[in-house]
Order: sequence, then C-alpha cells, then structure tokens
Amino acid sequence: MGVLMDRVVTDFGARPNTAEDTVPAVRAALENCAGRKGIRLVFPPGRYHFYRDAAPERNLWISNNDGGVKRIGIPLFAVTDFELEGNGAELVFHGRMVPLAVWNSRGIRLKHFRVDWDRPFTLEGRILDQGRETLDLAMSPATPYVIREGRISGLDDDCYPQRNLGVIEFDPERREYAWDTRYPWLPNRAVELEPGRVRLFGPFEPVRIGRVLLLRMEGRHSPAVSVGRSAEVEVEDVALHAAAGMGLIVQESRDLQVCGLKVIPAPGSGRCLSVQDDATHFCNCRGRIVMERCRFEDNWDDGSNVHGIYRVVTQRGPNWVVTQVRHFQQLGVGMGEEDGDRFE
Repeated sequence: MGVLMDRVVTDFGARPNTAEDTVPAVRAALENCAGRKGIRLVFPPGRYHFYRDAAPERNLWISNNDGGVKRIGIPLFAVTDFELEGNGAELVFHGRMVPLAVWNSRGIRLKHFRVDWDRPFTLEGRILDQGRETLDLAMSPATPYVIREGRISGLDDDCYPQRNLGVIEFDPERREYAWDTRYPWLPNRAVELEPGRVRLFGPFEPVRIGRVLLLRMEGRHSPAVSVGRSAEVEVEDVALHAAAGMGLIVQESRDLQVCGLKVIPAPGSGRCLSVQDDATHFCNCRGRIVMERCRFEDNWDDGSNVHGIYRVVTQRGPNWVVTQVRHFQQLGVGMGEEDGDRFE
C-alpha cells in the first residue's frame, strides 16, 4: 500500500462521545472516496454509536451464520487498497447489524478499534435457587432483559421473545465455563418475581448455586466482522466484545493476516460472555491464513474453525455437476469459482 489519502469521519459529521448516529458520517465519507484506491478511513479516539435505521442494506449469505438482508455499519464492498484506522475508538452498535463487512475487495487493513453492542443479545443471571423444575436468577444489570408473554428476551427493539433458550453455566471465580456444565435447549418460560429476579421453568439438570447462567435466545444474525470473496486482508489490534454470531467470519477469501485480535468481554462491562459463537471462523479459504498474538476468551463456541464444505452431487454430465448443500447456513457459499479449481 502506497501513500494513503485520509478521510476523517469527524470531517463528515461524526461526533464521538455523544449518542448521535455515526452511520450517516461513515456513509458520506465512503461515498466521497468511492472508486478510489489508497484511502484511509480514520476514526479519531472516542466512542461512536451506530444505529440500524440509516445503515445500508445488503443481502449477504454468511457461512455458518444466518444469511439474508443485513444492515451494515461500515460497508466495504469492491474497494482496493483501503485502511480503516480506529485509533483505539470504541464502535458501539444497536440492534441487528453487521458492524463491518468486507466483500469483493483486495488490500484491506483493519486496525486499532473495538466493537461492542449497547445491549447484547444474550442474558446473564446469577443462580440463586433451584426447585424441582425451576431456577431463580438474579439478572445482571449488564445484560438488560424484558419478559413478554411469559418469555424472557434482551431489552432491545430488535430482540424478540424466542420459543427456546440455550443455557450454560459459567464459573465467575475461574472466569470460564463450568467444567461440569451441559448445554441444553429448553422452552422459554419465565416470570419476574421482583425487579431483577427471574424464575425460569425447566426441567433443569442440577446446577450449582452462585454460578452464572448464560441465556442464549437469538440466532447468528449479527456477526461482528464479515469478510467474503476478498484477498490480502489484515486485521491488526482489533477487539470484539460481543456479537450475535461469529466474531470474525471469513469465507471464499485468500491470504489473510490476523494479528493481535482480541475476542473478550468488554473490560469493565460486568459481562461474562464475549461473542455468542466462534471467535474466528474460516470457510472455503485459500492461500495463507496467519494468526499471531490473538486472545480468545469466554466466547460460546470455538476459538477458531477452519474448514471447507462438502456437497452432495445430485446430477453430473461430461463437464458439469449439480450439487446440493445440506445445511441452511451454507446457502449462497460458492465453490469452484476460480480457473483451475478441481473437483474430487
């Protein structure tokens, strides 16, 4: 990357350390440099809020996450030689959004910023008591909740009362998932006994009083960073504190360098959970994937997952095949799209 031309978001109307929406400023800055190479989008230090109302929409089929129409905070589509310099800025998102999407791009550097949600999509509560088919929880103020029609959900306009809950125990003293916990999905039935105290209805396996119960109600609709069909992407000293989905999900891309990525609960937030699923995930990638100085803590699923996708051949001819995927979160993920690719 040669000499970069800076576009500073505050020059386009962003106001850090206020509750104002940063999306219009980011859109204006990106439109100002559309079609140009060698651009650096700069966030001066501070806290920036992103709301979904003015965020652009794209139909994204994100591997191993929920595909469909997404609202995107920082959309980087078909850009070349581009750097995002965060200067340690905290980017706070509201509702169902993909904070950052890099698609069909080359030569991208993402540096020095943090991603979090104002209200995460998961809930946490300290276990107070267990009955024959009930659990009483002291809900954490770090994960606001609401009970509607007998179902508990996050306190956000984009959180909907789901029919089922995934639950898992967390050991707050060891700062890790309890070694003897299970991960069942249960009917979502809840009642508020008093403000901040909630009763869930089971049945439940025996639990340990004093541990924290993590409640998962949402799907994988809002991964933190989505990279697709891109090349030469670098992620440097970035922190991901929450997501309803993966932290960093990369698909159909090549030559990636991830250095100093942290997937951890936001310091001082009081939350136990970081991202809701894998910290990092790579699907149908090629070339080199280099990961250095990374730290993954308290995410619900894998630290890193690297894989391809098997497909069922349903028809074949002399120089063509028809294949079928067997999982809904693999819809739209391409295969064999570069000259010289071989099928086995």
